[in-house]
Amino acid sequence: MKKTLKMLSMLLVLAQSASAAEVYFDTVNTARASRLQGAYFGTFAGGANVTGTSTSSRLGGMAVEGSGNGWIGGVEFGYKWVTPAGINLAAELEFYYLDQEISGSKGSSKYRSSLRSFGAMANGIVQIDLGSLMGEDAGWVGRIKPYAGAGVGFGYGDQNDTTFKPSGKRERNLSEGGETGFAYQLLAGVEVEVTDSFSVYGEYRYMDLYDFGNSDITGADISTWVLGLRFQY
Repeated sequence: MKKTLKMLSMLLVLAQSASAAEVYFDTVNTARASRLQGAYFGTFAGGANVTGTSTSSRLGGMAVEGSGNGWIGGVEFGYKWVTPAGINLAAELEFYYLDQEISGSKGSSKYRSSLRSFGAMANGIVQIDLGSLMGEDAGWVGRIKPYAGAGVGFGYGDQNDTTFKPSGKRERNLSEGGETGFAYQLLAGVEVEVTDSFSVYGEYRYMDLYDFGNSDITGADISTWVLGLRFQY
């Protein structure tokens, strides 16, 4: 009988301890989620590379890609929802500008242009909050937040200094101009929380732009690598 009472007492103590730990964990995570949730502003800049384009029949299937160093920069406005479960969600509106030289050749035919684009994207992001998942003992690792997302929007494609040299003919300047078309992107990165209201991040993006530039470049695939800052307010 005494042994049975002892075992029951131990089980009761363990159950109370587990319950207290669970309440503490939920309280700490809920307080942290409440503190870190809210609107934010960000800015970013980095490198860009046109990995492929869709071209008109005039270029005869010529492969036109990025040459030299391209770049991209922009700003973002968003809102983050932080949960005690360690999964954060964010929605943001992004405005960007990118610029790169593109060129291509096929036999003795050559094409060259300065390609630029600006536009806006609406992004949805899912983020893993290691601090919430690992608890208060996570240390600096808890400030690391991997994430992935996707966005849709528009891009205005513009080309300047466009030259084309057909095989066996002299080089000539082509008409310049731009066009607005649909755009989408996929992104993945890592955000590092420096303070409760300031973080830095690194990100890779794949962007696809339709109806890009003048009549010879009708679409572009672009890879970008950016570094950014985010401020919560």
